[in-house]
Amino acid sequence: MQPVSVQRHRRYVPSRVAALWEFRRWVDGFSGRLPSRRTLSGNPHYFNDKIALDADLIEGDHARLEVQRQCAQGLITACAALIAAKPMWAAEYRVTCLIALPEMFTSELCIYLDQAYYRSQVDACTSEYGDQAPIPGRSLAAEWGLSLGPGMTERGTQLNYSASNDPWTRYVSEHWFYGEVA
Repeated sequence: MQPVSVQRHRRYVPSRVAALWEFRRWVDGFSGRLPSRRTLSGNPHYFNDKIALDADLIEGDHARLEVQRQCAQGLITACAALIAAKPMWAAEYRVTCLIALPEMFTSELCIYLDQAYYRSQVDACTSEYGDQAPIPGRSLAAEWGLSLGPGMTERGTQLNYSASNDPWTRYVSEHWFYGEVA
């Protein structure tokens, strides 16, 4: 009888390689194009495109830092392509990408159509649900060796929310914004 292993086995290696290849194609798809004015106008505050990758590859116990770095760099590259492709009619829009940690699967490309809504995502604030504050003295780009495109900057925010006094409902996350974030 074979012993039972409690560790998850690494399966579907070809599928992971294919998923990363598809992710690179997704990133390349943003080169030279911003969504149309009609597409963007259907969203009151912002337009987003979530990271196109399986959650198991980028978060959880079996995620590898190197894959997370590749995906973060891909988001930054796609964001830089959107910024470069931004037409004059979209000059007031703010193009960013968000890298969320530890739940990297929620990372996304964002085009903020409403500046007040953008400020609510990045500025320090406190509410009855918790607070969000800048992350001083750190740079995820420096820690992970990420390259920012021309004119792109970085801004980190820590979120600390709780839906009640129950500690199990506490949500703590780092949100790293790249692009037009000044």
